[in-house]
Amino acid sequence: MSLVHMALTAEAAAAIPDWMPPAGYRIRVYEPSDVTEWAQLLILYGPHGLWSVERLNRVLKDAVCGWLVTDYGDAIVAGVLCGHSGGVGPLGALIVHPTRRRNGLGFGLCAIAIAYLIEDGCTYTTAGTGDDDFHMASRKFHEKLGFEYK
Repeated sequence: MSLVHMALTAEAAAAIPDWMPPAGYRIRVYEPSDVTEWAQLLILYGPHGLWSVERLNRVLKDAVCGWLVTDYGDAIVAGVLCGHSGGVGPLGALIVHPTRRRNGLGFGLCAIAIAYLIEDGCTYTTAGTGDDDFHMASRKFHEKLGFEYK
């Protein structure tokens, strides 16, 4: 698998509509006590063998912020993190539980993270995904958000 780089300009980001979570869900900022549950979601449903609690902790040290979607039982069902370096805001660790997909949770998380990065001074946002079949849905998802291949 090779990494595919995608980018979204601040101008293109302005076209992303505001988003509110569907009934039964809420958005909140990541807290350090969430790392194990978020990592479990990545381990179980993300690219196999890529994630661990230790890796997520390392990635989170460089992140500016992370957002989670929880259900009203406070179980984490989706998450994304973002960074900010020199006007560039990378998104990463996007995951949505398979039983909660196709209802806008991933789109909403990315919309919130992208808006945050643009407000924080980023001129564009980046995302990296794989070129294999496992990541095809990820590539199509980012295209729908307005990301273009770099």
